[in-house]
Amino acid sequence: LFALAWMVLIVLPLGDGKKDGSKQQTARYFVCLSMLFIAAWLARHQTDTDIGKSRSRVFQDRYVGRASARSLALMRMIASFLLYIFTLPVVSAPLAETANAPRFMCKPTGIGRLLADLLPAFFGRDALLASATSLDLLQRCTRILLVAVFLGFFTRITAPLAALLWLIYGSVLRAYNAWRGHSFISSWWTLVVFAWRGGAAEAWSLDAIFFPQLAGGGTNTKSKAQYRGWTRFMVTLVLANNYCMAGLSKFCASGIAWGFGINLKAKLMQTALTQTSFGFYLSLGLRHFPLIFWSFLGFCGLYGEIAMGLIPFVSWAKLIFPVAMWGMHIGIILLQHIVFVDLLTTLAAWYVWHHLDKLDTDNWSRLYAGGPWDWRQVSHDAQLTLGFRPTYAKLPAPPEDDTEAPVDKAAENESEERNARSGAKRTFALFIFFLAVWTQGAEWYPWNAFRMFADWTPYPVSYERYVALDANRQHLRNFYLHELNPVLNRKRMLDAMTLCAERPNDFNCQDYLDFMQKSSANLDNHPSYLVVESRSWDFVRNIDKVNFCDEMTMYMYDVKNNAVSVLENQPCTPIDWHTWLVGSFGTI
Repeated sequence: LFALAWMVLIVLPLGDGKKDGSKQQTARYFVCLSMLFIAAWLARHQTDTDIGKSRSRVFQDRYVGRASARSLALMRMIASFLLYIFTLPVVSAPLAETANAPRFMCKPTGIGRLLADLLPAFFGRDALLASATSLDLLQRCTRILLVAVFLGFFTRITAPLAALLWLIYGSVLRAYNAWRGHSFISSWWTLVVFAWRGGAAEAWSLDAIFFPQLAGGGTNTKSKAQYRGWTRFMVTLVLANNYCMAGLSKFCASGIAWGFGINLKAKLMQTALTQTSFGFYLSLGLRHFPLIFWSFLGFCGLYGEIAMGLIPFVSWAKLIFPVAMWGMHIGIILLQHIVFVDLLTTLAAWYVWHHLDKLDTDNWSRLYAGGPWDWRQVSHDAQLTLGFRPTYAKLPAPPEDDTEAPVDKAAENESEERNARSGAKRTFALFIFFLAVWTQGAEWYPWNAFRMFADWTPYPVSYERYVALDANRQHLRNFYLHELNPVLNRKRMLDAMTLCAERPNDFNCQDYLDFMQKSSANLDNHPSYLVVESRSWDFVRNIDKVNFCDEMTMYMYDVKNNAVSVLENQPCTPIDWHTWLVGSFGTI
């Protein structure tokens, strides 16, 4: 009881605002134990009407439901489409161009590092990651396989191969920290689930048309629909995990203080001022709004993400929170200039998946799909949540369909029992694995603890602007890191410029200068200087400060002399608010 009180009253509400350290790690262990307790309760809790059933069968009947072949087909198509979108230059880097980036900026992590250590001749930093030809081939093969999965062509083979190649594809971008492995990862996990369990090509696929046995088609039995239901449940669990773990990371690092208006306002001011390809600055226009407005946004975001963990289990949460998170992502676009293409698409499609199950031609599937529109289940769960005795103890049994061919009831029950045991084991294994990675705060691609924006943002806030100057050091235009190379990371760029200013003869500095000399020669307007302005602004002290800046440090690359200098404590120059369309928005 003392440990519980200490965690609830001190550690969780009063986090130290850091993503690393003993305090947030202790909070993670506490949350992990709480999660295991809840999981055990969900697995063991039974009502009088459940007596005689196995725990996995009870869980299946209560939370999983049945799914149609069409809903899984739509999941397959959306997941493969989103992963294909990720490979396009407008979203991420043309993979071959990453070979031109400075080698010291390439730091493989997670599965990429493991492959580089085990097979350096194939996946090393100076092997695959330095070969434009090999990287281009990887990109082409990944796209071809994703198209095959979208069309449902030999899905049992193409789905696992596409998941494997996309994993390697993503590890290349992750090595440069141009992509943190958060966005689009739920689509990849969806593809992994389909590669693991199958059943995604029984409808709307070439396999279903030309190779029905390969697709797994045939009689649409209740047992098969239940198997598909577990697949749908696992995909929902992955989606819920993304949000819940992100919210809990914020909670463990900063406590409830994360939602305070001053913290969220600092984050939004900082990201809105950082130079991107977006040409609007709504956050700056709202900067005079009272802190209660920013606190409202902060607490809605924090507790909304945590509440997404309810959607696999609570019917009213299915109805409310996915659309609420969709609205949150629209707000993130407008206020923070971050686009989660995959989650915006998946959240909308999540309702469509269940709608397809609701419209299934079988009566039992139409009435008992367990989706967001199951109003009787919503009423039942709401009454339980409020502490009332439900008006009915059990949903009526699904109606029998006399048109179905006679089946062996004992065999059917045994098949459903096997589905329940198999689905429960795999789902629990997936849950435990995600929980273990999150508890350790691991960032080991493709697994991560979703720690983005979890820490407290101090003020004055800092941000960067990228400016091109002419020979007289007059403002020429803004430039973007992606014009030099699509995988340039701002932090590694600043580290390289600092290194060259302090130790110009360092080997890594020479590598960076060679890269800059080649890349800057192709820029429009042929600037003489490329400058990274690291600015700071105390918005609390002066919300209307001219240029939204108190002072700045200039990291200046001299194109003619191929040298870097750093000028500190410089007066702030006016911000050029114009945006220039570039070949890539950069990896989202």
